[in-house]
Amino acid sequence: MVSTSNQPDWCDGPGLFHVGKVVHVPHRQNDRPAAELYLGDGERVDIMGANGLPQVHLVEQVYGGARILRFCDDLTGKLMKAEARRLSTVGIWAGKLRGVSHYAAAARRSDLRPGRLLVLVRERDNPHDPNAVGVRAADSDEVVGYVNKAKARQLARQLDAGIHVVAVSLDGTAAGRACTGVTYAAAQPTLLAHLMGPRPITAAKPAHWAD
Repeated sequence: MVSTSNQPDWCDGPGLFHVGKVVHVPHRQNDRPAAELYLGDGERVDIMGANGLPQVHLVEQVYGGARILRFCDDLTGKLMKAEARRLSTVGIWAGKLRGVSHYAAAARRSDLRPGRLLVLVRERDNPHDPNAVGVRAADSDEVVGYVNKAKARQLARQLDAGIHVVAVSLDGTAAGRACTGVTYAAAQPTLLAHLMGPRPITAAKPAHWAD
């Protein structure tokens, strides 16, 4: 990504990438082993910053030939798995949607590319789970999968209390293409905007980016 300021290019947010209006070449990546790229379970357990916002932003990664979004720690540059508990403790729910294979036709009709907005669908009358939270693309009325039960319980409490929670795709496909999986991130609007925004100028370079 080309920076438009005097800050390092790894501080740019994924904004140009996620709206799909600008095509750019992904940053060159290194071949370090995964153990060196990701925060360990005992590392950086508390990621909350002094300003009341977590010290984490979304950055792009090329994985399996596809461009996706990953959580990246501002202090170390290491990546975080979407399911990491340190994220949910600061109000970020993320992970793989369940049941996407059962909604393959709907997923194929939906724009689920990384950075696209998703809509959480609270299904109080779902016969399988009273806490069910379905997910659909912003441009579709068709559910393409469900939040797993553990996170659905947490999200259901938020949604039932009238708290506005928005979501975005981290990994998915364009409409018209077969989709085998979708990774999402959900949070209150201010927090999601923070995650999608530019990283601090003092942020460490993402661990998966080459020098």
